[in-house]
Amino acid sequence: MATRKSKSRRTSPPRRPTGARASRRIADLLREKRIEKNLSQNDLARMMGYESAQFVSDWERAYSAVPLPKIIDLAKILDFDHARVFEMFVEFSKERVERELREEYRFLLDRKA
Repeated sequence: MATRKSKSRRTSPPRRPTGARASRRIADLLREKRIEKNLSQNDLARMMGYESAQFVSDWERAYSAVPLPKIIDLAKILDFDHARVFEMFVEFSKERVERELREEYRFLLDRKA
């Protein structure tokens, strides 16, 4: 008896975790500068107004992006050029948008096939 191949019922393209090069560079820079300042993740989180170090941990693992308004605060605390990080943030955003558009385009092409 032949098995029937069912069509996918997915209505939107799959989501993938972020991991763009620019995001990783921001994460590495934050970790490096925090360690240079001899601050724990908890210390930095409290200085930024967060109650949990999880935010800093997520940023340093490139699991989540630093909110744009927080970049200037981080630059002051960790002593780095916020304009440089802003440019990395722009690159990260471009990469993410391009990746999402390409995934959606491939998904739409697959649906038409």
